Amino acid sequence: MQLVALKYFVAVADHGSFTAAAERLGVSASTLTRSVSTLEDNLGLTLFERSLRGVALAPGAAPVLAETKRMLASLEAVTEAAGGAARGIAGDLRLGVRSPPLGEPLRGMLGRYHALASRDVLKWTDFHGETIYVQDWAQSHAMREFYASMMGAGMPLHPMSASKQTVFSLVATGFGVTLAQQSQAEASFPGVAFKKIEETNAWVEFSLAWSPQSEYAVIGRFLASMRASAADKGVGASAS
Repeated sequence: MQLVALKYFVAVADHGSFTAAAERLGVSASTLTRSVSTLEDNLGLTLFERSLRGVALAPGAAPVLAETKRMLASLEAVTEAAGGAARGIAGDLRLGVRSPPLGEPLRGMLGRYHALASRDVLKWTDFHGETIYVQDWAQSHAMREFYASMMGAGMPLHPMSASKQTVFSLVATGFGVTLAQQSQAEASFPGVAFKKIEETNAWVEFSLAWSPQSEYAVIGRFLASMRASAADKGVGASAS
């Protein structure tokens, strides 16, 4: 079974005509017809119903078409990956440094390899294929589990037992990305671009809870201060 025959099969199905598909592919209609007929013989299945008005997908051929498209898409992905590796635009690169590359000129030189910084907002899907650093320690995996619950299963989270400053330094040099709270984004870090994540679950709700039996004046003053701060920032607040 030849790969070209499968491509011809998909083209005919998409165009609804051997003639139109042949013109699109730049081959003769007779060549296309013979190739598809041979494919039908090999599969033992009629793929198209022919008529004067053109062709239509035969009963039972729809699953074959879907699987063929999936396979061709996978092959195209393989070709793109190979091409990227051959041109040096994709692949794994490991650099050893004695300390985090915080300063210039190394930070700026390496930072040119990072592309997400040019976008205004991001979606979770934009992180596919990126190295995502999260703080993580042997005693606690809370942050990694928290971010995984937001981003979904299968995201490439790379745990790091390091300070946020060290993580930011790696991001600044283009080694990967990380997730930061808005408060962290308000403090600028050289070489790091903070972008808003435009997803409904990218917001975190904080709650204050206290015992109703507690009547200490300091608790009341603290709650009043928190409510006032929330109101100033346009954040809703209610007693619990």
